[in-house]
Amino acid sequence: MADHAWRAGYRTCWKEIPLWISAFRGGRHLLLSRAEHTRLALFTRQAKLNRSVAIGYTSIPSAWHDELVWLRSTGIRDVVLPIEQASSEMRRDKALAAIQNLRAEGFPLSAVLYPNPSIDASVEGWRLFCQWTLDQIGWQVERIQLMGNLESRVRDKETGLRLARFFDEIPQWKKNFPQLEFFAPGFRSFDSFLYVNTLRTLLPVGYVWNGVTANMPILKTRHFETEDSFLRTIILAGAVAALPEAFAGHVQVCLPPLDVRLAGKEIQAQLDLMVRQTVLALASGIASRVVIGVDPEQPEPIRNVLAVALQGMMRHLEGARFVRRLNVADSASVFLFEFSKLDGSSLFVGWSHNEPRLVSVPVRIEAAWNILGRSAPLLPYPKIRVTQNVVYFEGKSREKGRDIRW
Repeated sequence: MADHAWRAGYRTCWKEIPLWISAFRGGRHLLLSRAEHTRLALFTRQAKLNRSVAIGYTSIPSAWHDELVWLRSTGIRDVVLPIEQASSEMRRDKALAAIQNLRAEGFPLSAVLYPNPSIDASVEGWRLFCQWTLDQIGWQVERIQLMGNLESRVRDKETGLRLARFFDEIPQWKKNFPQLEFFAPGFRSFDSFLYVNTLRTLLPVGYVWNGVTANMPILKTRHFETEDSFLRTIILAGAVAALPEAFAGHVQVCLPPLDVRLAGKEIQAQLDLMVRQTVLALASGIASRVVIGVDPEQPEPIRNVLAVALQGMMRHLEGARFVRRLNVADSASVFLFEFSKLDGSSLFVGWSHNEPRLVSVPVRIEAAWNILGRSAPLLPYPKIRVTQNVVYFEGKSREKGRDIRW
């Protein structure tokens, strides 16, 4: 028994070492302490999922009538639009018109402001662009993210210090638009001291970002990121957001658009991975929102199947309350999450990282669906079968059970 306990403890410790190393590299002992605190709280917050998913457009759609039909079909209301400093006046006007049209249709809006791509771009030009944009939309959007990708603008400590000049006007903008949330530039290198420290020192002393943006890498079906790797990034983002002198604690996770060069089953595998990562981020208790990247120029068949996957995810999860991650055999590769729906029924979302597994649940399952709305096979109570494909299991009554953390 003692030997078994020692081996279990050794495996747990071994699994956590990459997180500890990444946290120490990103912020030394301070971030390491925050990361461990965040890890211990993983999957323990029973949060309600309300407006937790947004569509993040990579560019402004050309035909809004058709786009509104598609957008409504997804069941997602929140929309994030890009506005680029380097774009023409006509394209900027198009972006502003899109914001006005979507607001008139009742969509909650956010925007990402992108500076000129040159790393030596004019600070004054950026400030004038931001001020002009805020004057136009500052009272129409809920959130502004300033700059899309920190890594592309920081080469060393000196460029990081220069970058802080781009944000000298934040105190005045916060004063002029007190209802507006300002999110920091997005990045994914949370294990880099250069990037983390740059992010912490961008704002003048006494001011904090409303939140951190974690940009996830391109979805690849042939080289899946493991759940542990994804969660490690989420934990590090949460640890950075918990640094009190720089952030207000919120984290949004941005997933990239589908890779349209992949077809057939690989598109469906990307959709499956998108749903997996969304569920992991929201169930973690760290991310308050997941922004799913959408390219409006993608082929219509791909956009249609994406809409089906999003509609199903929103139908099951919107308004639900996360309850727990269930403790099942082979918990290193089986992920099973319980949610309580608005009508009081239970919902389980599950998959296996490796081979299919039979697991027990404390609820009699009445229906099961894959991410595209097709029925999945049912087993006699209390067993369900989880595979590499995400399945939504719908049940009624609920019994007590154990839960697990990362």
